[in-house]
Amino acid sequence: SQCCDPVDFVRQGCLLALSLILMQQSECQTPAVKWFREKIASVVKDKYPSTLSKLGAIVAAGIVDAGGRNCSISLSSHDGFIRSSACIGIVLWTQYWYWYPMLHFFALALVPSMLVGLDKDFHLPKSFSIFCSGRLSEYAYPEKLKEKQENKRERVITAILSTTLKQQARERSREKDKGEAFDSNSAEGEHDTIEPSLRNDSGRVNGEERHGCGYYFLSNASRSVRGQQSQCYFRLDGRYIPIMPDMKPIGVVMLVDRQPDKASDAIDVDSLSLAYEREAELPPPFTWPH
Repeated sequence: SQCCDPVDFVRQGCLLALSLILMQQSECQTPAVKWFREKIASVVKDKYPSTLSKLGAIVAAGIVDAGGRNCSISLSSHDGFIRSSACIGIVLWTQYWYWYPMLHFFALALVPSMLVGLDKDFHLPKSFSIFCSGRLSEYAYPEKLKEKQENKRERVITAILSTTLKQQARERSREKDKGEAFDSNSAEGEHDTIEPSLRNDSGRVNGEERHGCGYYFLSNASRSVRGQQSQCYFRLDGRYIPIMPDMKPIGVVMLVDRQPDKASDAIDVDSLSLAYEREAELPPPFTWPH
């Protein structure tokens, strides 16, 4: 209701507050995520909202998708210590009204939502994985909004003869007779349309998903959001185990190789960066005209 408040400051603050709450939330966990994304998109595209509301919607869109939806706000470290830089960044960000460039201080409070396992040579072992209970769809990326495309066709007025109208009426009656005959045949064979592989012993159809096993594995390296971490556990029976098995499965985890005699399956971090396109070159130096 506050998003539709008549006061511009209230609408702006409501959009910013909701974006902080709904960061890295999926539609499975919070159905209001879809409504909120549509709301900020409509405010940005609308031509008539106030400048304050549009500014709040633009900033909210950047917050809810911070870091490509791979970052979250954290005022403390993984061990529980206060991050002074994050606290200072949030304090300065809340004062953006006095100076708009203070909006950029928000980045000081962001932390990456990742899980990376490294060996003693700082390489990524491919066989290292994390066991997670639950469904992967609960923490998946939200779908991007699709813009509706309307194809407008120009109407062309044509002359219709009486014989053409009679022919169209006869064709409609024939299609109607064929549809009634098809419905009667399909109703008789409806019980045979279900494949036998989808039936159980009692003859009823199973409603379980194909991958509804209730758990999944996160490979190295993966995206791991805050709500997902309580359902993640280290696999202590694998080749690579963490140096501290009691630590939280988040961030950078140093691993110990329990089978050093075997060939390593680790990947060099530098080789991973070469697989992507290089960034654009810096522009040539220039002198600002006075």
